[in-house]
Parts: sequence; structure tokens; C-alpha cells
Amino acid sequence: MERLAAAGIAVAVALAPIIPGITDGDDSLAAVLRAARDAGATRAWCRLLELRPGTREHFQEALARDWPAIAPALERRYERPYAPAHEQQALRQRLDALRDAHGLGEHDDPPAAWFPRQMTLFEPAA
Repeated sequence: MERLAAAGIAVAVALAPIIPGITDGDDSLAAVLRAARDAGATRAWCRLLELRPGTREHFQEALARDWPAIAPALERRYERPYAPAHEQQALRQRLDALRDAHGLGEHDDPPAAWFPRQMTLFEPAA
């Protein structure tokens, strides 16, 4: 990240997937944002865990083995592939506050702001 940022490439950090009860603590999210900012990131985005068929079964098996205390709650929460909309919105609001506290913007900055400069860093393909 530091090398990319130093070269003038717009760097963002993705906090994904965020797993409720495992990786969603404010202290953990803030530590990632702080480290990313210190390495030159200017933007951040997040997404809650999605468990589609196939992935869901594998994930639940690993969860039961490695985090048995929270496995039942996550099984109930993820009866469908996506977390409930209100949980996704709550996470976005938390991340907004953490981003503000760490001086980072959202992931969807308009490409017009950085794309032309970023593309000058690459040699055209022959």
C-alpha cells in the first residue's frame, strides 16, 4: 500500500467480509483504518459477510469447528445469503464515523478525480 500510494496510485482499503461477532468490533475496524491511512490509503469501504449456497455450508462447518460459541447465532443470522438490511446499514454508519475519525473518504470517489493521474503511471501495452 505504501509503495502504491508513494507512486501516486489512489489506494483504498476494503474491510470485507466483516464477520459479525468476529471481525466487527470498533477497535478492530479502527486499527485497520489507522494502519491503512498510515500506509497511504485515502478511502475505505466495507461489506458484511455474504453466505451463498456452497460457501455457506463450508463456512458454517469451519465456524462450528473454530468459533463454536458464536456458530449458532451466525447460522440463524444467515438463513439467507445476506445479512439483514438494517445490519448492513448499521455497519455502514459505524464505518462512516470511523472513517471520519481517521481522515478517510468513501470508496466511491468519482474516478474523474484520480483516474487520469493514475493511468499516467502505467506504460501502454505494445
